[in-house]
Amino acid sequence: MWAVVFLGMKRRGNEKVLSAGLLRVIALLITGFYPALSQTLNPSFEHYTADQGLSSDYVTAILKDRRGFMWFGTTNGLNRFDGLSFRVFRRVDRSDSSRHQRSGIAGNYVVTNGITEDKDGILWVSTNRGLNRLDPLTEQFQLIPIPPLNDQLADNDYVSPLRFAPDGFGWFSSKYRLYRLNPKTLQLTAYRLPIIIDNGYAEPFFDKKGRFWLNHSGALYRFDPATGQCRYYDGFNRDHPDVKRNYLMFRQLPDGTLLVTSDQGLVEYDSLADRFKLYADIDTFVSDILPDQLPDGRSFFWMGGGQRACLRICLPVSN
Repeated sequence: MWAVVFLGMKRRGNEKVLSAGLLRVIALLITGFYPALSQTLNPSFEHYTADQGLSSDYVTAILKDRRGFMWFGTTNGLNRFDGLSFRVFRRVDRSDSSRHQRSGIAGNYVVTNGITEDKDGILWVSTNRGLNRLDPLTEQFQLIPIPPLNDQLADNDYVSPLRFAPDGFGWFSSKYRLYRLNPKTLQLTAYRLPIIIDNGYAEPFFDKKGRFWLNHSGALYRFDPATGQCRYYDGFNRDHPDVKRNYLMFRQLPDGTLLVTSDQGLVEYDSLADRFKLYADIDTFVSDILPDQLPDGRSFFWMGGGQRACLRICLPVSN
């Protein structure tokens, strides 16, 4: 069974942002297209915009921390929501040395999925001006300095979301390098990227078997930290101009199936053949998927995509 609605999603450069109309659409989705589930869960929805204190109507990242606070990254600041009101964090004037790395986030534009919580409860926020370490208890920010950030002038220092490997080290990239971060000492180790792309970065992903993948502006690579080498698998870039597919996000299902969304369908990693192939003949634009479960235990996943940001739901997928 397929159900389709349209979301308020827009693109700004390589970043995807959701308008604050999202919750309203999901309400229509559940109540209109799957009434039985709606009656079972009896959901209610509230609509939050800049009128309620959100720093921007364009939300790029969402995270719920271990204390229960909701964090929303936007195109104009970071927001903490306690259920009643928003606390907004924005860039401060770096010329005021007394406030340097203390009161404000380095950049106002939080990249897509750019908020990560580590095992100690520290938040790592990736922005258009670099990677920020945030202690949520003291509300103090610390910018993680990397060479391209020395000018601290132009909004051209986008970094990828930080992702943690099984050994506890964090990984992220800038336009020029892939970095390993020691979260205790903040020491960085730099590695070469396979290609440098304007306004692009390589987003790390660790699957359940510990394999280290990179989505480098639409092309898929597997990275070996021991050798520092990247192996290309698929996806368009200037070194592979004949490849048409542009990849978006890695996702892994509860059964271990590794999927990647793309502009030409949902793609699965075949570990036996060591290659990526089309999943379930889904060959339309897929921006993201989310595994879920019905109250009776049956599995399915939500799937978003389409030129008009069409949300499609696959129901059900049996275990």
